[in-house]
Amino acid sequence: MYRMYLFGIKTDQSGGNTIEIKHRISQRRKAINALNSIWGHENITKNIKLYIYQTIIQRILVYGAEVWQIPTREINKILSTEMEVLRRSARKSRMERIKNDI
Repeated sequence: MYRMYLFGIKTDQSGGNTIEIKHRISQRRKAINALNSIWGHENITKNIKLYIYQTIIQRILVYGAEVWQIPTREINKILSTEMEVLRRSARKSRMERIKNDI
């Protein structure tokens, strides 16, 4: 697969950015895992966890995203990582079947 860097963003030879989106999702998951102790901590309020999510985790994904053309499959992956961190911060498991209503 041919990769090209344009303004620091990975693209393939057709100009698509799925490579960059996959990379950002991967980086986002790493950041979520690095903050596991915060997501499960009982003494940290939900508002602080949400603030951490918005200031750190979301920024990792959206850097340079203004020019992306995002396929539906990638949107679903983005939403699933978002739901993952929100579940962790609320200390809910996937088995509790909480849905992402957007």
